[in-house]
Amino acid sequence: MPPKKSNRNNCEDCKKEVGADDKALVCCVCEKWHHINCQHVPMDDYKFLTKSDDSIQWYCKSCRGASQKLLKMLTLVSKRQDQLEEEVKKVNGGLKDVNGKLSNQAAEISIVMKDVAEMKLKLPEVISEKVSEVLLDKREEDLRANNMIFFNLKEAENGSSKERDIELLGEVISSIGIDLDLSQLENVTRLGRLFPNSTKIRPIRLSIESRIKRGEILRNAYKLKDIGRLSKVGIGRDLTQKQRENNIILKKTLEATRKDFPGKIWAIRRDKIVELQPRQAINLPAGATGTTLPAPQGSWDGY
Repeated sequence: MPPKKSNRNNCEDCKKEVGADDKALVCCVCEKWHHINCQHVPMDDYKFLTKSDDSIQWYCKSCRGASQKLLKMLTLVSKRQDQLEEEVKKVNGGLKDVNGKLSNQAAEISIVMKDVAEMKLKLPEVISEKVSEVLLDKREEDLRANNMIFFNLKEAENGSSKERDIELLGEVISSIGIDLDLSQLENVTRLGRLFPNSTKIRPIRLSIESRIKRGEILRNAYKLKDIGRLSKVGIGRDLTQKQRENNIILKKTLEATRKDFPGKIWAIRRDKIVELQPRQAINLPAGATGTTLPAPQGSWDGY
């Protein structure tokens, strides 16, 4: 049974207030309210959930992935525990046939049983830590969701100039055919410290609230390589440390896969290596790498 609604609850998806008569559900992980229309929950499912007791839990789309990761981890832990218990049974069976090794086998049983007991004691703590880690990663990704990173945009000679940076960003965005009012560029910031006589160009981080505009910019970023003065400029998402580490692994895996299967077309889609059909490859923009995002020119580890 979902908790009672109050006038202070807002839908996490549309940000509108969840009224007493609205059809909405609260996620059992993030404890946020969501209109069933925003989450595409069928009416029959909604009626069932509202009539059920607390043993039936509902997860929003954002938390569902975290729950699946947790379930996978629990399955592995349970499998390992079953293996240890099976080893105990085997050792116990061996005791009946080998009287001469009774003392040694008893010691082995004691060690295995101790391991099982310790694992059972630590299991709640391990689960709690993993859940916290998954939720923290999700929150950090949500905080960076509206951000974009622009690489290799030359800085003003006398140091950081926000007005100048906004002009440069506007020039880059318009050069790839995107119509965007510069007032939509928020939190424009150069990342890292500015050192005297340094030749390293600090990247720019900015926020664009419109998901549609962010998608258009990323999909058309490959065009910059054909624009002389902007050919070294790169555009990417504001990734967390964990996402950047996963991207490095994915790119290495993609290179190895292309070498192992040269007759096929491989690309990164939704953090996975997938094979593209010929007609999908035809739809890739000219000059695009086939990965989710064009690789930025240069690298930056300062944020």
